[in-house]
Amino acid sequence: MGGRSPSKTQVNAEVADMADMLEWQKVINKSRAQVDHVPREWVTAVQLADELGKGTDRLRQKLQAAAKAGEIEMKKFRINRNGTIRPVMHFRLTGKGLKL
Repeated sequence: MGGRSPSKTQVNAEVADMADMLEWQKVINKSRAQVDHVPREWVTAVQLADELGKGTDRLRQKLQAAAKAGEIEMKKFRINRNGTIRPVMHFRLTGKGLKL
């Protein structure tokens, strides 16, 4: 009255599929878990805004202008923010920016 049991071939295929999925999961988890080392001279707009007592929106506009002028560099680093790893723009002064 019950259904047919799966064949040995079906069971082996299911186990192989599960093993493949575990490998996929390992790769995905590994790529998610990677954060970048952020050198000390790089800062975020939020960090700058806090230190300078400025609003982040206006500060970001000024940072964009300074980057176009060659006074600062911009680079994204993957950081862990509240358990989520995401790319965040960081900034540092260039030689031109240091001479101002």
